[in-house]
Amino acid sequence: MAMPSGYSFQMTPCGPVAESNNELNIRGLYLHHISGGPTPTQSTVVSANPGTGLGETAVNNWPIYDGLGPYANVVARAQGVHFLAGGWHNSFTIVFKDARLRGSILQVMGLSVEQGEWSIVGGTGQFAMARGICNISA
Repeated sequence: MAMPSGYSFQMTPCGPVAESNNELNIRGLYLHHISGGPTPTQSTVVSANPGTGLGETAVNNWPIYDGLGPYANVVARAQGVHFLAGGWHNSFTIVFKDARLRGSILQVMGLSVEQGEWSIVGGTGQFAMARGICNISA
C-alpha cells in the first residue's frame, strides 16, 4: 500500500495559551513524501509481512513548503514515524523553521487518507498546550 506523494493541509490548533481557546489557521502548507530517488524524505526501517504489508514501519523527515512550484520555501519539517496496521498510522512532530515560529513544534497523529483530518495532540513554543486538527487533502 503506497502513501500519497504529498498533502495540502490546514492546521487549526486551538489555544497556545492554556487559559483561552485561541484559534490559529495556517493555510497553504504542502507536505512532501519522497520515498525513493537520490533524496528520499522517508525510509523503511522494518520490512512488512509479504502477504499483508502488516507491520511495515518507516521514519520520515518530510519537508513542509509554503506553496507549490520552484519558489516555495521549506517552513517546517514533519519528523516522525509511520507504520501499516490496516492503514498507515502517522505520529510526527512538525518542527517550524521560519523566523516567526522557529523553535515551536506541533505533535500530530492520524491515519494517511486522501482527505480528512489529523489530530494535533500537543505543542511547544508558540503552540504550547496546542490541540486541534490538520485538515488534509492529497
